[in-house]
Amino acid sequence: MQKSEHLDRCLEKTKSRLLEMQTAASLADLEEAWTSLVHDLDRLWNKAHSHYGKSPKWSGWVGRFTAVRRKDSLLSYLMHARNTDEHTVSPITERTGGSVVSNPKDRSRPMFIKSAVITSNSIKIEGDNIVTTFRPGRVALLPVVDREGRAHAVPTQHLGAPMDPSNVLEAARLAVSWYARLIAEAEEFFCGPSLGR
Repeated sequence: MQKSEHLDRCLEKTKSRLLEMQTAASLADLEEAWTSLVHDLDRLWNKAHSHYGKSPKWSGWVGRFTAVRRKDSLLSYLMHARNTDEHTVSPITERTGGSVVSNPKDRSRPMFIKSAVITSNSIKIEGDNIVTTFRPGRVALLPVVDREGRAHAVPTQHLGAPMDPSNVLEAARLAVSWYARLIAEAEEFFCGPSLGR
């Protein structure tokens, strides 16, 4: 069997979505890149089935990946998030705005703000007995409900290791890595190591 150039392009597209997320200029851009990535990963899975499924060995070989994809918290969530986005009007993400909070360092003394300068890309607060915390806006994953009404929680682990459920970039990186490994292992098995990556 020959390696698929089309699969390579699909895999590169998922990697470019991850880069789009990492360099997003706005929360809307990040959210759009995440949603596109979720669809692209499912498309990559289907294209792998279409190409390598021509081999009589495919069904036996892909079984372990299919089982992981169904049972793993992150990978299962991604399948259902894609289906929710594709087949319902329910959102799969939520944007939360950023915030700035100033509190006294020592709660027994008053806080005094001498100056506060806020620009489009920075906040500078000077004063006595003051601690300022900036929380940037973010895109958060939402629990999804499929067409059958089954709820799927935001993932908290991947392949048995904990993951930060509030970090969309981490989820994307882990997912792209898993699918890239699937394609690399399929190429090595079906095409031979000399034709694989």
